[in-house]
Amino acid sequence: RPEKRSFKRVEFCRSAAIVEAARRRSGGKCEMPDCGATPFRTDDGRPYLEVHHILPLSEGGEDGMLNVAALCPNCHRAQHHADRRDQLREDLQKVRGRQAGTIRQVESKD
Repeated sequence: RPEKRSFKRVEFCRSAAIVEAARRRSGGKCEMPDCGATPFRTDDGRPYLEVHHILPLSEGGEDGMLNVAALCPNCHRAQHHADRRDQLREDLQKVRGRQAGTIRQVESKD
C-alpha cells in the first residue's frame, strides 16, 4: 500500500454563481478559440465544462466573468501544462478583452 501523508493547504472560495454563469454563457461549448471539441454529457445531461480563471486567483486575478472561461477538459489541462500555455492564456485574454469592450459600450449607452 502507498504511504499516507497529511498536509495543510489554503484554497480560494470561488463563487458558484460565477461558475454557473460562465457555463451558461458558453452555450455548452468550450470557450477556447478554435476548439472544436464536443464536451461529454454529465448524468444530468449538461455538457461537462471546467471553469478556468484566466489570470489565476493566486496571481491576483478576479473571480469575475471577464476572468473566467468554460473549457473542455483538454483545453483546461493545456492552460496549465502545455508548452505554449502562455500563448493560450493570451488567446483567452484577447477574447475577454473584446467582450469587456462590448460590455463597456453597452453600459455607456445607458
